[in-house]
Amino acid sequence: NLKQPKKFFVELCLKYIRYWDIKSLPRVDYFVANSKFVQERIKKTYKKDSVVIYPPVNTDKFILNEKKEDFYLTAYLEEDELIKYMKKAKAFLYAAIEDFGIVPIEAMSCGTPVIALNDGGTAETIRDKKTGVHFEHQTTKDIIDAVNSFESLNFDYEAISNEAKKYSQERFKEEFEEFVNSKLKQN
Repeated sequence: NLKQPKKFFVELCLKYIRYWDIKSLPRVDYFVANSKFVQERIKKTYKKDSVVIYPPVNTDKFILNEKKEDFYLTAYLEEDELIKYMKKAKAFLYAAIEDFGIVPIEAMSCGTPVIALNDGGTAETIRDKKTGVHFEHQTTKDIIDAVNSFESLNFDYEAISNEAKKYSQERFKEEFEEFVNSKLKQN
């Protein structure tokens, strides 16, 4: 709902950015995607291969808590409040399509299961009925069905927290450094 002059300016800028993006493509040596979801988009858009290196998540800040209370966390809060409630929540409900989805991993780090849309990064990071529950569409019915399914399951909070460690800052640093060093050795 941009007003006409703003809309024209935005469209003009986007047209230039797309042109520059395609024009600079031959100068790209390697593509690194932050998820398989982005990797597929790179392949579709640029017809190029890429390697997936998941982004770093500060899993050390979001500590396992196995004493869950009877509420679902759905909203974004300031970090201190988020950590406080994330640890205690029965589940974290996440209906967004993200390239990766760091906040669901933070929830998992607390041992909190995630009820998430089965699209984007969470389709990769949330293991259905192990670290949370997936739903297929961003509809009230699908979300209610997912919550009902969640309520019938038991979760291992420690296993959920351990799953989140796969996305730690240390792992990212090691993987990215290894990738860069391997490419430097090739040249």
